[in-house]
Amino acid sequence: MRFPISIGISLLLAGSSFADVCDKAVNITSQSDADDISSCTTVSHITIAENVTDSIELSKLEKVTGNLTTNAANLKSFSAPKLESVGGSLEFSGTGLLTELDLSSLSSVGSFLWYKSGVKPSYSFSDSGLTSAGSVWIIQTGIRSISWLKMETIENLALVWNPGLDTVDLSTLKNFTGEITIDGEEAEISISLPKATAGASLAATNSVQSLDIDLMRNLTKLTLNSTSITDFSAPELTEMGSIELHGNDHLTNFSMPKLKTISNITYDDYDMATNFSFPVLNTIEENAVFSSNLSEARYIASTYEIYCNLIAVTTRGGDSGYSSTESITNSSNARPTTSTSSSASSSPDSRTESGESGSTSSSAGSSSSSGGLSSGAKAGIAIGVIVGALAVAGAAFFFIRRRRASEDHEGFLQGSASNDPSELSGRETAELSGRETAEVPNTQRFEAPGSNSEMSAELEQPRPRMELE
Repeated sequence: MRFPISIGISLLLAGSSFADVCDKAVNITSQSDADDISSCTTVSHITIAENVTDSIELSKLEKVTGNLTTNAANLKSFSAPKLESVGGSLEFSGTGLLTELDLSSLSSVGSFLWYKSGVKPSYSFSDSGLTSAGSVWIIQTGIRSISWLKMETIENLALVWNPGLDTVDLSTLKNFTGEITIDGEEAEISISLPKATAGASLAATNSVQSLDIDLMRNLTKLTLNSTSITDFSAPELTEMGSIELHGNDHLTNFSMPKLKTISNITYDDYDMATNFSFPVLNTIEENAVFSSNLSEARYIASTYEIYCNLIAVTTRGGDSGYSSTESITNSSNARPTTSTSSSASSSPDSRTESGESGSTSSSAGSSSSSGGLSSGAKAGIAIGVIVGALAVAGAAFFFIRRRRASEDHEGFLQGSASNDPSELSGRETAELSGRETAEVPNTQRFEAPGSNSEMSAELEQPRPRMELE
């Protein structure tokens, strides 16, 4: 009976020792350290030391509850074919010699960083792909294609400085709460988000040659920087925060047919004439800055609905012909009479060419339609016109009255001169002198009429001649 009991105790002690090994954070300096946890299916944390030069294999590992990280510059290969999930961060950073990576069962990570890793790596991911990830950063690697990102929601995604990357499949992604940044580097990449309907920030740079967001309805920010994109359209987008376009030398058409509200637009392409189409845009909440070669600013005339209000009235920093607190809205469908006037005010430096941008804006807006003015602006203009008319009428009345009073006074003096002052008595002389300064009793008084025509008619009435007694 003692023998079976001793065996049981030994097994319990072995199990306890095994559990202790698997529960602890593991630091791997060689394959022998990896062999020590070869029976573990779950480990809390794994760190592959910086000085590792071997290939590391964890053949039975299925789950890491915390982080699995390495920055071993000379690590040549890493294999964990049964690893399904990493609760924290999965990081391969600075592993410049890593050419083989086997994560063929991996489906879930808290975050995934792959940085400076391998010139031409051979890698294996699950057929079903990575279906859950908080954020993914793949930066400066030799990776050629990505088809294993199969999540529906992600926070951040960065595919940057991967010179060989020419294929990216994001066909399952529906929503991103942070930022997606895709840099084409040397290869020309076509990016498609066919199911994405909402996102925070989307940036495409360098050699990205196409970007498909056909179902996107809500986007906080869109940035296209030095891309190879020629035509861009967001047919379902109705509201967004800002658009920034810089140095897109091939961009000729930019369309958002359902966009109604935006906070900021920045277009900084001096060497390219782009046709913009925003047919239902009615509110720009802050700024619209268009910096372009004025001789090539003819794109303004190609946009029927909003160019006069969007471009002609706005300049850098929100300075415009409108109050800085007032939304700029559009209701005009007319083209400008010439593209020159619109072009001048589309430039941020239009003040140096035509004085104050506000005056340029006003003339451009009035030549197209008054529909671009708010109700407050229209009321202000109407009041100004009425006050101006009354001021002109009052000035005309005062001038005519003074002129006729002067004529009467001269006639009076001429009549007095015909009498010899020496023949007048002192009393008569005093009375005559008093009449020179007395008000003429029959002088007609004219109040400011309701219109200039009425005033002219009244002023043309014959005035009674003044005779001396």
